[in-house]
Amino acid sequence: MLGGLVEIGAELRSKNEAYYAHICQWINETFPVKPGAGSHVFHNAARSATGSPYFASCLQDQVTDQNVDLVFVQFDVNDGHKAPYMNNGHRRSLEVLLEQHRAAWYMADLVIGLLQNNAAAATLFPAGEADAAASAAVLPEPMLPGNWDVATGVCLHDELLHAATLPGDQSGFAWVDDTTSYGTHRWGWVSEHIGAFMDLQVDTSMPGMPAERGAWLSVAVLMSYQRMGTAMLECMRNCECKAMRIDALWKHHMCIKEHGHIKVTPSTECVVRFTNVAPERAGGNRFKLEAATVRPGSYYMGEGLYHFGSERYAENGPPMTQERV
Repeated sequence: MLGGLVEIGAELRSKNEAYYAHICQWINETFPVKPGAGSHVFHNAARSATGSPYFASCLQDQVTDQNVDLVFVQFDVNDGHKAPYMNNGHRRSLEVLLEQHRAAWYMADLVIGLLQNNAAAATLFPAGEADAAASAAVLPEPMLPGNWDVATGVCLHDELLHAATLPGDQSGFAWVDDTTSYGTHRWGWVSEHIGAFMDLQVDTSMPGMPAERGAWLSVAVLMSYQRMGTAMLECMRNCECKAMRIDALWKHHMCIKEHGHIKVTPSTECVVRFTNVAPERAGGNRFKLEAATVRPGSYYMGEGLYHFGSERYAENGPPMTQERV
């Protein structure tokens, strides 16, 4: 299961009340495994306050079994705020509904109904040679031009992010776990004071990719409507990039990771620095880095290029426009 708060079961009395748990229970009861033949294995890889851009870059760390039979993907809530036409009373009420106990049953019924239909179809019309040929065929062109998946990339999160920080090259940043009330961990580097800095070493070499394409460094920063401040991201040594100002304060009444992208030159030891700087708007001085990823320069960024802290971003979230390099 890939998703966010709803898939974890936030705001419910127990994780066993989440719609994901209902689906698992139904599969076990409806398709029992014969004794000695193994068992159904379920894995909930959902992460709180996380949208699809993180999973697009870090999927290999979340879905480790290459023989997985079924993957559920649900980011309607965590990605929905990016579309201005979704920022309305209906979407807000839908989010509240999905977080309640009733919604867990509703979502589970939808999925179970689809599974029942497909199970019946597979029984009545077993897969034949034509289906096998279609399964082995080359994937068609992406719906978004150039939006191909790539095997090359770097994903730094949790302990990997902690290990990528250069020893001694930091002042005023602390490794903090903002564990939520429903038990999910949210590790990251946190600063509360202007002038604090931290150096991160990442591999932007992108083996197998043309060097002239460069690479995209994507940083996942906690955005919120209160207490948040501003940081400057810049390349310090072994690589080059344009500095980016990261304003972590916005007007959405929600706390969620957002991704900003800068293009960097290839290097196996690219060192970038995050510096807590004075904010341009009233808010606070808190800044939190939760993940960093690197993708090839030809990669079609899911959110496109946007600038943290721009007026349009502060008012409406990331723009819908996308750019391909």
